[in-house]
Amino acid sequence: MKILMTNIDLSEIGGTQTWTEAMAKELSRRKHDVTIWSPRVGEFARERLAGFEVTDTLPLQSFDLCLVNHNICLNAIRPISGPKFYTIHGPSHGLEQPVPGAEAYVAVSEEIAATYPEYDPDVVVNGIDLERFVPVDWPYNSQPRVLIATKNAEVQEMIQEACKIAGYGWGLANYQSNPVYEMEELIPQFDIVISSGRVVYESLACNRSVIILARRPHNGSWEVNADGWVTQENIDDLTRNNCSGRTFAEQWGSAELAEHLEAWIGPESWGREHVTEHHNIRSQVVKYLAVIPQEVVA
Repeated sequence: MKILMTNIDLSEIGGTQTWTEAMAKELSRRKHDVTIWSPRVGEFARERLAGFEVTDTLPLQSFDLCLVNHNICLNAIRPISGPKFYTIHGPSHGLEQPVPGAEAYVAVSEEIAATYPEYDPDVVVNGIDLERFVPVDWPYNSQPRVLIATKNAEVQEMIQEACKIAGYGWGLANYQSNPVYEMEELIPQFDIVISSGRVVYESLACNRSVIILARRPHNGSWEVNADGWVTQENIDDLTRNNCSGRTFAEQWGSAELAEHLEAWIGPESWGREHVTEHHNIRSQVVKYLAVIPQEVVA
């Protein structure tokens, strides 16, 4: 098929940008012809999407299928001929809220699907490129090291203070101040990853231990929410909310986080198996194509 993909921004690394990359590469591997449009094309596109036709000029032609992120993009591509399939990536962000105009809708978590029942979205959870994110035979550190993968400066400072209390070293991957495009190379260098969203699944695919911590809007303000350690027992519950910090939503400061860090039990090996079973990008693309009404792409 001739497929158009859209994303509001391809200038910096982020969750929907990485989702777009993984989907585009798998669709291309399946011999589909993929074009990617964004009103903001920049460093991310140059670093991660060099093998695709990426444009900031609206391609006014017909497509067999349009896979759309963000409501501004859906509105922009209305003149384009071809069925539109809209993915909802979050339950509250203004740009991610669904709008009418697509033939089908999908949500990346059960929480999101429940937020927008009027669109009757199917649920297809985030897919991870398991050829990119792999367990690396990197020796674990005698003094545990923590990868802080957050885009929020307040959360970053809190985690750094907790690492100081626990006596752990740390490194940083910040979407804006320290963007890292080769996360598959960075994650295995650390014992523990503190993040949220798809970085959780990427880290589990590398068999790294993960704590979920995120700054989220709540009742008109912002607060730091913690879901804590990701375990084999709670991963299904966490995935229902896309590992967002909204499952348990505990209120931690640096002292509480330090206590949890100090309680780290060491590396576990269940994460890779779980991600392979539930988040393999190859199986997730199959699910995507399966929920598109056949009469739409016939």
